[in-house]
Amino acid sequence: MVRPNAIKLTLSIPTHDNSGAPFLDEDYVWLLDQLVTLFPEGHTRVGNVSGYWQGHNDENMLYFATIGVENEIQAEAALAPVRSFLTQAKERFRQDAMYLEWEWVNVELL
Repeated sequence: MVRPNAIKLTLSIPTHDNSGAPFLDEDYVWLLDQLVTLFPEGHTRVGNVSGYWQGHNDENMLYFATIGVENEIQAEAALAPVRSFLTQAKERFRQDAMYLEWEWVNVELL
């Protein structure tokens, strides 16, 4: 039986605040610094996606990353700094909430 060896994270980062104001270049510099720190092995910016949430039409940058873990304790430890980052991002990007989806996956690098 193949066991998952990683968690895959999907993060949705807005391009504008809830009033429609775009973010400053320094906000994006902060964002990229955080992503490189959180995911030193790499992350993927999938592109921009459009959505609707609680009365807001919005544009978001979608990111994927994987973190190698072997069990739930390691997964929770790996997720803690990601949740902390998103809490900071929520304030910096003036959002009501930030989207994080994660799931167990099996990663093979061939």
